[in-house]
Amino acid sequence: MKKQITVEFDRSDDYRLVPVTGAWATHTPNGDIVAELFVERRLPPREVTLEIEENQAREIDQQAGRLVREVVTGLVMRPEVAFAIGQWLVAKARQAGFNPPEGDAH
Repeated sequence: MKKQITVEFDRSDDYRLVPVTGAWATHTPNGDIVAELFVERRLPPREVTLEIEENQAREIDQQAGRLVREVVTGLVMRPEVAFAIGQWLVAKARQAGFNPPEGDAH
């Protein structure tokens, strides 16, 4: 006889939605996977040069801001959990209409 259970999802008080544009991962000496999630963005310029004429300011030059990857959170998990999450994300991407390029192993 099969049994069923219902699991309810609840969010912790410190839950937050985190924008992610990429990830960097490694493993710990005991074999856990550490995934650092980041947002890639360009910093504002350090300075801009304005030309002022007749009470109007116009930007004429700026020093480009650096491109940075701001790590917003990290995940530590067992390898089998990382693998399962990876497969689940691939399936969700396909359900959303993403088709990997030809030759992609996934």
